Amino acid sequence: MTYIVKAGYVTAQTKVGKGRAYIDIPRGARLPDDVSAEEIDWLLRSGQIAADDGPADETAEPAGAPDDADDGADEVSLEDTDKDGLVALAESEGVDIDKRWTAARIAEAIRDHRNNK
Repeated sequence: MTYIVKAGYVTAQTKVGKGRAYIDIPRGARLPDDVSAEEIDWLLRSGQIAADDGPADETAEPAGAPDDADDGADEVSLEDTDKDGLVALAESEGVDIDKRWTAARIAEAIRDHRNNK
């Protein structure tokens, strides 16, 4: 079964490169297939995701969109995410990056992308 994010965004652990990392998944996007059953259960019970009844929302808003509360949590999660997680997040949000960049530069590109939407 697949699940759609209903909250502004959720953070879930998924495969990234040769390891696993926590990434932010925006509203309307599908949850990756390899998220653990425990995480899925908790996200379902808390109402942050729902069973997928059709195609993913093509207009999924990234976390930190103008209608979301701006409490700075977005910035903290980017700073606490490792480089592999940031690369995965940038790719999922369509941010044009160079994988040779530092984690700080990738986080900056993601913030710029979110602020210019």
